[in-house]
Amino acid sequence: MPFRAEHVPVDREYLRRAADRGEIVRLIRGVYVGASGVATTAVDHHLQRALAYQMHFPTPIVASHETAAAALGLPLLRSGVLPDQPRFILDPGHGSHRHRRPRIRVVPLPAHQCQTVAEGPFEGLRVTTPERTALDLAAELPLPEGLMALDFVARRRALCHVDPMALRGEVADEVTRDAMSALLAVDRGLGRRGARRRRIALALTDPRHESPAESASVGHMFLAGFPMPEVQVRFPTCRGERFLDFYWPEWRVGGECDGALKYRGGDSAEGQRAADSRRVEEKRRAMELEREHGLMIVPWLGYEALYRPTVFLSSLANALRLRGAQW
Repeated sequence: MPFRAEHVPVDREYLRRAADRGEIVRLIRGVYVGASGVATTAVDHHLQRALAYQMHFPTPIVASHETAAAALGLPLLRSGVLPDQPRFILDPGHGSHRHRRPRIRVVPLPAHQCQTVAEGPFEGLRVTTPERTALDLAAELPLPEGLMALDFVARRRALCHVDPMALRGEVADEVTRDAMSALLAVDRGLGRRGARRRRIALALTDPRHESPAESASVGHMFLAGFPMPEVQVRFPTCRGERFLDFYWPEWRVGGECDGALKYRGGDSAEGQRAADSRRVEEKRRAMELEREHGLMIVPWLGYEALYRPTVFLSSLANALRLRGAQW
């Protein structure tokens, strides 16, 4: 746990010698941590520095944007690569000093849009709430990345009240409204900066998106001008109900976004057999839907949705146009 120099009964020279011996490490000026407590990953180091900055600054700065997302577990496109400096928000009622190190933005931040990490190595770190964090990200990041965070927050709220299967097929309107309510309430109180980005992302936010890759897929489809699909559509088959991640009913085209990890079997023979079995099951599933419902199914990997969108967009565009779609 980090500590401030003035909170220990020794002088600065003692701390300097302890640091030279490798017993403690200085995180920032005046804030140290025991050598055994030094973060070992880039993300943990980022958060540890954020906590140190909060301990150092006299004003109540609150970790925000990517820093808050990392602390709260919100999905980021490159979760292992965070900004060099932690990001913070300071409510104007507590001060007006902007800084480059760390990055502090002075904007309104009501108390109910803040929370504190309650346990773990970053206990005590003040962060923006998931809703405020997701909206701040949506105001700055490209649409696919902002949508990843918004969908995550909406889906997590929905799953507090319903089973995951209740977010497939026809979903009750009240479930969707409740999932979106907190996000919309926070958005109404935000300023004009980034408002257009937030508005577009919120219009596409859907708690039925089951993974960051699905959310990113929707963002890329929208940016590419695709007709927007229905999601998590139920189809009966000879082997039971199946659900398509994306469906364009007018052209009977379906899309399936499969997480890349799902296809990695590892180095062992047992792991490889499991991966092969999953591939066979996915292929059988697509064949059933194509045969029984006359659909054309386009599969793509989560990796493609996140990092190589032109690959899946090209395949999807070909399938839609083959079935007569125009845009």
